Amino acid sequence: MKKIISIFITVLLLGSYSSVQSSETIEQAKISFENYAKALKGGHEEEAKEYWNKKEKQRYKIFDWQLKDMIFKKINLQRSDYKIREAEEKDKYVIMHVDWYYPEDSSNVFQKDVRYFIWEDGKMVGANHIFIFTRDWLKKESRHFVYHFKTKKDKPEQKLLDKMDGFYEKIGSFLEVDYQDKIDYFRCESAEEVGMLFNMERSFAQCDMINGVVAGVQDFVSHEVVHIISYRLLPQNEKKLPPLYLNEGLAYFLGGATFFAPDLMLSWAKRRIAGDEGVSLNTLIHDPFNYGSNDGPSLMSSLVKFMIETYGLSKFKQVYGLGRDLKGQRQNLEGVYQRRIEELDTEWKDFVLSSSLPEIKVGAGLEGQEIFRMSDPTGDDKGDGDYTYPENEKIIPGMFDLTDFRMSKDDEFVYFELEFSDLTCAEIDSDRGLAGTFAAVVIDADDVSRSAMPGFWFTIRIGSGNFYS
Repeated sequence: MKKIISIFITVLLLGSYSSVQSSETIEQAKISFENYAKALKGGHEEEAKEYWNKKEKQRYKIFDWQLKDMIFKKINLQRSDYKIREAEEKDKYVIMHVDWYYPEDSSNVFQKDVRYFIWEDGKMVGANHIFIFTRDWLKKESRHFVYHFKTKKDKPEQKLLDKMDGFYEKIGSFLEVDYQDKIDYFRCESAEEVGMLFNMERSFAQCDMINGVVAGVQDFVSHEVVHIISYRLLPQNEKKLPPLYLNEGLAYFLGGATFFAPDLMLSWAKRRIAGDEGVSLNTLIHDPFNYGSNDGPSLMSSLVKFMIETYGLSKFKQVYGLGRDLKGQRQNLEGVYQRRIEELDTEWKDFVLSSSLPEIKVGAGLEGQEIFRMSDPTGDDKGDGDYTYPENEKIIPGMFDLTDFRMSKDDEFVYFELEFSDLTCAEIDSDRGLAGTFAAVVIDADDVSRSAMPGFWFTIRIGSGNFYS
């Protein structure tokens, strides 16, 4: 299915060069880039497409992802100048580093591009990072996804694709969005690989909302799919991005997080609001991650839940569609909901504090038939030999000293029991200060390398499988 949208841009491009290798291939890449820029300058979109690879210009709404970034940043391209800082010929492509700036201040580079060029039909054409590094990948299509993977052993099972299709349809129905395009899903081996495909720092998952592309180290990242489908709530001809706090809040509310369930995130929001009088809706809408990497998303998710369940989806969509301009966020909220921000703040907090959550108990007895048990001596909680407990009033020696592990099962469940020397502080307190004892039981369910879900901060390798925790 084609994803093509017209881009009419007038660009004034004055090129210069620095530290560029010389070869026939590099010269052809430079000519391609200059012709591409010249076509854009003249407003000749169809001519510009001649200098891009066929697959991407047919597949994506805005085929040049780096130009897309400048469009959404609302950079004045008519006044732009560029400098080819470096160009290098690789085995199958040319990589070119381009700096963009305004002529009146060449030291103020507003965007650094890493551009790629490949041979196609006897000439050099442009390509995005993700095209260069996934050209040899395999793929399998479902109703709503094109699933890309590296080797045959990574081929997704049909039940996974059915699950993904079901989620796609569920979100589209909930948001009342008629999203008809297929989403490209790239299953990566590492956070570094995800970052490489998107030309950014390492990340467990990333998406391009405009072009409908997801890359992740998990078999399926529902959070990113929510981002893509919900982008269609915005007017497509206005080149807007949704408000950050609502964009992320909606994805956490409907798609969850990598490791944490929605109820846990809601419990964190409830605890933060109950224990911190400084939590402010006005701060959340302008700087949502001010409240931390766990509490911030939890508060955003709880706010979206409040807005939709209290005032309905229609009003939420109105605010969502007004865009990301920080200066207008408070005015947008107050205008759509006809409430002062202070009133909405109170209503949201009351909603969260009155939410009922499942009670989680520590110390429930082991059930079923015991199938495994292992004990460990007390007092050996020293890591590799020289670890010591942090100097914090919450820390009780022994709280990280695992002394006994038992496993049992019955006809329906498998049970795990972990015993510690001291469980005085057994709670997860999100990212506010120091949390208490936390244990994660990691299970290899398929004996397939790199098939486990990523979690926190380290990787355990046993045999051929990778275990993340």
